[in-house]
Amino acid sequence: MLNDVKTVENPVYMELDEIKRQYWGCWLLLCNIAPGEGIKGGIVRYYADKRTGLYEKMREIDKSPEIFGETTVFFVGNKGNTLGGLSL
Repeated sequence: MLNDVKTVENPVYMELDEIKRQYWGCWLLLCNIAPGEGIKGGIVRYYADKRTGLYEKMREIDKSPEIFGETTVFFVGNKGNTLGGLSL
């Protein structure tokens, strides 16, 4: 099940517009989310075609909130958005 989860090689902070350009149509595990109303940016650690394996990765990451900050799993795109996704 985790085979479809891809690790971002050199994760860096990105603004939301850049996240959209690079990961449109993917489910993302976003960490170190910028504070504020809604998602303005963060660090994409993992991405996948399906969200299932990302929640398992999120449980691992959430054990170290001092490193990864606030995390979320969401969909970037305009199709297939169900339960917990965020169409942007």
